[in-house]
Amino acid sequence: MRIEGRTIGCNGAAETVILVYRSAMQFMKFILYVVILFSSVSFSRADDKSGSINNLIVKIRDKTPAGWRISYEKQYNWLEVSRDESILSKSAVPNSNPNEEGELRKFSFAFRISSKMPFTEFRKLSEENLEIKKKMKILYDDLAKRHISRKFDEFSPVTESDKKLVNQYHSLKKSMHNLPDFYFQNISLTWAVNSPTNSLSGAVDPKLEQECNLVRTGIENLLLEYK
Repeated sequence: MRIEGRTIGCNGAAETVILVYRSAMQFMKFILYVVILFSSVSFSRADDKSGSINNLIVKIRDKTPAGWRISYEKQYNWLEVSRDESILSKSAVPNSNPNEEGELRKFSFAFRISSKMPFTEFRKLSEENLEIKKKMKILYDDLAKRHISRKFDEFSPVTESDKKLVNQYHSLKKSMHNLPDFYFQNISLTWAVNSPTNSLSGAVDPKLEQECNLVRTGIENLLLEYK
């Protein structure tokens, strides 16, 4: 075989093939190593998360009195603490009947679980949220001055200029980052239902109200707040 005035024999061609084969094998080994490395990191994170959830559940059980249960739905990353027996309570939801005498309701509260958000990321996203809120405040004040019909911060614009401003306001609102409230070992937790600042109901019996609040506060004290 002759190329550019040089003759390559069968031995030379065979050596070339071997070199190409070895290079290909080395490349495949490198790809396999990278895949295994990333897989091991993913499994490690999953194990860290599961271990932290199990540890937290054990601590919550130690904190809760008899008659309470703890459940965790892995599919939804949902951790719930609930009282077995319903209690007579009044709704605390906005616009509920102020004359309600109370009805039997289940008392429970829940957190959404995620892998622990690094502190640097939390601070960065918090700062971005502050800037977004400042822009929203300016737009809100402008919309309020226009006397646009609204319910809370849901505006019903009529003119095209008002619609444009309302769309900008909603776009800013959607761009807000959802941040966790707490962390525990290798997980982050976000209030999902019935937080102390957003209670769904209040027990009619003061003793039961105190019991529910003590359980909720006791579990909050197991967690660390992001700062």
